[in-house]
Amino acid sequence: MSVEKISSCILPLGFHQFVFVAAFSQATIMVLQNDIDLLNPPAELEKRKHKLKRLVQSPNSFFMDVKCQGCFNITTVFSHSQTVVVCGNCQTVLCQPTGGKARLTEGCSFRKNHCRCRVHDSGRLDDNRIIVDEEPKLEKRLSSLASLCNHGQLVEFTIEELALATDGFSPRFQLGIGSFGIVYKAVLSDGRLVAIKRAELTNPASSGITRIRNRREDNDSAFVNELESMSRLNHKNLVRLLGFYDDAEERVLVYEYMANGSLADHLHNPRLEPLTWERRLTIALDAARGIQYLHDFAVPPVIHRDIKSSNILLDATWTAKVSDFGLSQMGPTEEEDASHLSLRAAGTLGYIDPEYYRLQQLTTKSDVYSFGIVLLELLSGHKAIHMNEEENPRNVVDFVVPYILQDEVHRALDRRIPPPTPYEIESVAHVGCLAVECLVPCGRERPSMAEVVSNLEKGLAACLAAPQTEPLSSSASD
Repeated sequence: MSVEKISSCILPLGFHQFVFVAAFSQATIMVLQNDIDLLNPPAELEKRKHKLKRLVQSPNSFFMDVKCQGCFNITTVFSHSQTVVVCGNCQTVLCQPTGGKARLTEGCSFRKNHCRCRVHDSGRLDDNRIIVDEEPKLEKRLSSLASLCNHGQLVEFTIEELALATDGFSPRFQLGIGSFGIVYKAVLSDGRLVAIKRAELTNPASSGITRIRNRREDNDSAFVNELESMSRLNHKNLVRLLGFYDDAEERVLVYEYMANGSLADHLHNPRLEPLTWERRLTIALDAARGIQYLHDFAVPPVIHRDIKSSNILLDATWTAKVSDFGLSQMGPTEEEDASHLSLRAAGTLGYIDPEYYRLQQLTTKSDVYSFGIVLLELLSGHKAIHMNEEENPRNVVDFVVPYILQDEVHRALDRRIPPPTPYEIESVAHVGCLAVECLVPCGRERPSMAEVVSNLEKGLAACLAAPQTEPLSSSASD
């Protein structure tokens, strides 16, 4: 596969003498010269230019689609430097090809068309470079969490309370279905509105014994991960865990209720009113602050591993909060980065960091990559993997990034967004550049979440800035 280095890259940022012409549906907006650089001082601008010049692309540098016989469904392949196949049936499991052929995969059954891979295992390398399983028994981890109830951090509900609040877990109260199980809307006896996540109960009559055991182990692991993470984290941009219920048959988690649903709902549901660019950027900034807290202020740091638009929830005031810590891992310190290893890449198809799979090296920069995909969703309105005009699956990276690198981000902008103001256009270009930086193949070259937050703050400042010249409408009328 031929690889071309981008020899030059015109960054769509705010320059001292900046003219940007963008064509939108039913509107063409001319941005007049602006003598104030709202976004980047010259030194920072040159640094970002140099960084993106090192971005390596090929015709299929991010993703390509193939027919994978072993995985049965159309799969997506990462192809930065080696091919990685994502199993179409498993959705969250990556299968490494053998023999240099994408259709031959390890861990996937050709005959049964299902994947035997597991996604929740984790470990470290010992002194002899041998992987050592560090995962304590779930029972031990659960018993260590019991003290949280005694200290008032979490409430241990009874199953009777939760069943009463949901009318026996009636479908009428369902909000949705996630990887952990079904989510219900409920009103507790004290009047609080909450969201209840109940682990999926597998029917032995319809599933094999091995599948039941694996599914239960995955749910148990996600349940304990969520308890361990959320019980010690407290930030306004993280969904708050209120309590839980646990016994041999049931696993239930109780959260604060998020009245406006998920970011994915508002980006991809045509029945909902489209978000303005300002609101999209505010949501992105809220979520980035939540992730930065996980990386920089939690002790030990937490790597989420499943950042995506459906895990960014919105409360009644449109404050965004990061949710779903079922796949989260306690992160390494800077000194431990070289040895921190995840045996199986986990996450959601379309958001998984290719370097994480290729090197099996889990760091905070994997979350940065996933957040870059979310930024592309905010810009384009497209899902991480969506159908193009020819009804073929396409990754949002393949669609949006080329326009950003060609200084034509307006061509990829979500057409449902109301026509942006001149300052919003400046902000759109800035966020597009930031998204590409988050997606750079080499994790070390990606910004930290602190840098992402800083850049989003600048983008929002540009979006909200008062005009320094005559209003655009009066200039256009002249």
